[in-house]
Amino acid sequence: QLPKTPGVYLMKDKNGKVIYVGKSKSLHHRVLQYFTAPDRHPPKTARLVENIHDFSCIYTHTELESLVLENEMIKLYTPRFNIRLKDDKGYAYLKFDAKEPYPRLVMVRNRSKDPKDAARYFGPFTSTRTVYELIHTVSKIFRLPTCHSVFPRDIGKNRPCLQYHMGQCLGICKGDITPQFYQEQTKNALLFLQKGYKGVFRALKTEMQIASDALEFEKAARLRDTLVALQKLGDKQKIVTGRKEPTDVFGYAADDALTVLSVLMLREGRVVDSACYYFGADEIVDHDAFSSFMISFYSTRQIPKSILLPPVLQLDSEGSEGLWLSEKAGYKVTVKTPQRGEARKMVELANENALRAKTVRNARNRQSEEVLEELAQLLSLEVVPERIEAYDISNSGADHWSAGMIVVEKGAFHKKNYRSFTIRTDEKSDLAAMEEVLSRRFTHLDDPSFPLLPDLILLDGGIAQLAAAAKALAEAGLSIPCFGMVKDEHHKTRTLLSFDGEIAIANQQRIFTFIYKIQEEVHRYALKQMDTKRRAGQLDSSLEKIRGIGKAKAKSLLQHFRTLAAIQAAGIEELSAVKGLSITDAKAIFDTFHPHE
Repeated sequence: QLPKTPGVYLMKDKNGKVIYVGKSKSLHHRVLQYFTAPDRHPPKTARLVENIHDFSCIYTHTELESLVLENEMIKLYTPRFNIRLKDDKGYAYLKFDAKEPYPRLVMVRNRSKDPKDAARYFGPFTSTRTVYELIHTVSKIFRLPTCHSVFPRDIGKNRPCLQYHMGQCLGICKGDITPQFYQEQTKNALLFLQKGYKGVFRALKTEMQIASDALEFEKAARLRDTLVALQKLGDKQKIVTGRKEPTDVFGYAADDALTVLSVLMLREGRVVDSACYYFGADEIVDHDAFSSFMISFYSTRQIPKSILLPPVLQLDSEGSEGLWLSEKAGYKVTVKTPQRGEARKMVELANENALRAKTVRNARNRQSEEVLEELAQLLSLEVVPERIEAYDISNSGADHWSAGMIVVEKGAFHKKNYRSFTIRTDEKSDLAAMEEVLSRRFTHLDDPSFPLLPDLILLDGGIAQLAAAAKALAEAGLSIPCFGMVKDEHHKTRTLLSFDGEIAIANQQRIFTFIYKIQEEVHRYALKQMDTKRRAGQLDSSLEKIRGIGKAKAKSLLQHFRTLAAIQAAGIEELSAVKGLSITDAKAIFDTFHPHE
């Protein structure tokens, strides 16, 4: 009885939970496909159909509307069988704030949502490493400063550093670089980021000739040095295609357990970035799912003029996805599946990258499964420990006590599920702290931020810590296997400990390595959390010494600027913009850090 019109359908399980969201230009035909010839479904779709108890539909006027609505519904419900793209807040951006007198390129995790923010952002990039390499390259070519000095405040206060003497910095600290010349350098750096090597090379060459003709030999020499650095960079970059227009190339590889999408980002014929995205056994990656992936992928990215896809992911420039991309980009975006020539070879290369990534990930997953099975056998566990929680206590004196909880899921660290606890008990001891932490953790059984109980608990400590944990578990009415991780005199994991005695792991190489990594990671995390809170307390204390600044205002300052260095570098106008601070407070803070200005 469904109409043959565009819309979005929501598949639900027996509890009414949305487990899959899809879209179609004909709801009647698309939904019907799930319930006809079930034996012909691929394994992932078959698992979905087995779990469908009910469904509902939302009708739209056009296929483009259904595409956008589908993406919003996936974000809202995060269904089990839909593929999910990592939130863009986890990606890195390159930021350039032209309002500063001597602006620099910096790495940031989030784009500002403030409409008054005039900064330029490039990205998102798939890794912070890519961003830092880009900052290093651009700063080296255009000789921008990478030190911690704040200009113009620090001009003339220090001698030029090694970077200046190596010809890799303009030496602003000397005082002979005008803001106008620096702005010219940063303008060229931005041109490089926007148009690449050739675009900026031509512009600089023309500028150098003009400077030479005008007898501005010093300026011409500086431009010549920049051109030489650019030429060296161009010689190092390998051209992989003759395509000049910005192009993204997608690849695909899949088996029953894992699907991998790879993307190569080509600019001026060179691969400037790449990424792989992994989807598990329950996540369906078909034509419809990929169209939703594309919307999420390009919602926060610069859209290239050309997108090349393998046959299994084929989309059309004139379809709803192509229209959305062109409308968002503001120019015509070509989406196609090449059948021959250089473009097809690029797709084959992206497919090879996806296949290689899938092979490596599957091998890693098999190894993790084997280690977990060996661990379950060694510890006589009833189930393979797919979720492990490890705990450690860290302190600095009597005032700063913290605990860290890390999570290992299917053999891999799951950092988004890490948690830290500030110890509240008056009795400052490892035993009291461990009992408090586990008691608090298991009072959150209905809290979505603690969604699962662990199959195994590991503690950094001995029999006393185990006793404290056993007491907390008994009070919560839980029975979870719990073991201590005991270190030797060299601070290396020596053995696992239960109430029945020690279990040697030194001769079990894979288990030893696995447990050692867990113990090191939980120690690192607990120590980091304690140190962060200790430093925050010290910053609060130092800020509270400023006239008119109490605990609440000190906290607001740190929440806004994050670091003391950022507070010190802020002007009166920026400081007064912090919630709860008056212009008098801002002046008092500024005067404290800038007594001679």
